Formats: sequence, C-alpha cells, structure tokens
Amino acid sequence: MHTVSVDVNDLEQTYDEWLLKTEIALADLRERGFFVQKIEIDIEEFVKWCKSRQLPIDGAARSAYAAEKLNLQGDTQELYIAVPGNQLVYLA
Repeated sequence: MHTVSVDVNDLEQTYDEWLLKTEIALADLRERGFFVQKIEIDIEEFVKWCKSRQLPIDGAARSAYAAEKLNLQGDTQELYIAVPGNQLVYLA
C-alpha cells in the first residue's frame, strides 16, 4: 500500500504496527456495538478501482472500496457505508 497511496505519511511504517493499530480499533468498534468484518484488498484491483472513479489512493478511497466490496458480496441484508475517520459501518 505504501507504494501506491498518496497518504503514505499517514500509514504505519510496518505491517506489525498497522496490525496492532487495526486490532485495537476493531476491538473498540466491537465494544461499542458495531459489527466488524475484515476484507482483503487486492492492491492492483484497488488501484484500478480508484483510477476508474478518478479518486486519490487514500484512506477515504480504501474505506469506500471496502464498503463496496462488502455490499457486492450480497450474502446479507446489511448495507456497508464508509464514514469519516476511514471506518466502515453497516446499516441493518
């Protein structure tokens, strides 16, 4: 992600740093009653997605992309949206 993101200075320097920060954030969301679902992001697919929408490759785009991928899974009645702070929230 570091090689393609415009917000590289906002990203953690290592995977371990990112993982720790992410696990803490996810635990906080769960404690507050949010449903949390992880998805994998294919970098090449994500870059193409951003380019097709003329979006910068940043946190807001990562959240929007993840929300779209979750919505396209279509296995539930939940609707995922990206919200400020680069978080995903679902609407039941």
